[in-house]
Formats: sequence, structure tokens, C-alpha cells
Amino acid sequence: MRRISPISTSSRLIRDIGGVSIVEFALVAPVVLLLLFAEYALCDAMSAKRKLTIATHTIGDLVARQTSVTSTSLATYLSAASQIAAPYSVSNMTIRIAELSTDNTGKTWVSWSSALNTTSLTTGVQFTLPAGLAQNNTSLIYSSSTYQFTPLLGASLFGTMTFTSQFYTYPRITNAVTYSN
Repeated sequence: MRRISPISTSSRLIRDIGGVSIVEFALVAPVVLLLLFAEYALCDAMSAKRKLTIATHTIGDLVARQTSVTSTSLATYLSAASQIAAPYSVSNMTIRIAELSTDNTGKTWVSWSSALNTTSLTTGVQFTLPAGLAQNNTSLIYSSSTYQFTPLLGASLFGTMTFTSQFYTYPRITNAVTYSN
């Protein structure tokens, strides 16, 4: 069996008078590069979305494990998002955390709220829960976030993508997480 060395292959490619191989390479190379950049951008976008979801769930879960929170403790939980979202910047991320209380008539209201890079939900305003979550005389911890993702490679092809995540959970230790300033 005869071994083919890379040098003999490249010299044979150069000596090819027809130039068919060069033309084929010139046609295929841009498509292959485009696919490579698209794959990188897609994987990066999936990773950013995953980090956003993890940050949203973690902050909601941290608050749900408390019996009470303060503005300082909420600010600490919200700033933890920068560690969770790393290596992505939180400057393009908004996060809200709130307690939603459902009264005995089935109406849900915002008990308290805090936010990072956006405005908080207004306390006392009625909130519409997804079907099946509202139970009379209960409270829920609600966390939501958005992230404006611009891919490092392929930004002109894909533009900026907006990812969102929401998380609802019941308080773990008490019926409601109280807020004190």
C-alpha cells in the first residue's frame, strides 16, 4: 500500500492544470466558514439563555428559602446574578423578584418587589398568574428576567436576540416571605 503524504497531495493540487480542485475549494470554503460561524453563534446564544434561566431560578429559590427579606438582602441576591451569568455581562440583563399574594377571592396582588437594571413591579397592583397557579390565600415568589444577547461572531447575520425567563415558586419555610425596609 502506498502512503500519500500531505506534501505530495499539495504539490499534485498545484500541478493540476484543470484547476477543478481549486474551484471546488473556492465554492465550498465560504459555505463551510458560514456554517462554522453560525454554529458558534448558536452555541453562544444557547449558553446565554441557559445562564439567564439559571440566574432567574436561583434568585427566586434563594428568596423562597427566607422567612423575611430586606432591601439590602434583595440587592445582594440580585447582584449575585452577575456571578451566575458569568461570562455574560449583566448590563444587558434585567431581573425582577416579587412576592405575589392571592386573596380569598382568587385575585393576585404584588406584595413587594425589587429589580436590577429595570423598574420593580408596583406594590398593590393586580397581577395575572398563569392558569392553575393561583390558589386562594397563598403567596408565590416570582422572578423574571430578560437578556439582550448580541453574538460575538455573526452579529450582522443574527442581530440582537431577546431571551426571557420566568420562575414561580412557593415560599419554602413560611406561608409568605415578609418584606421589611
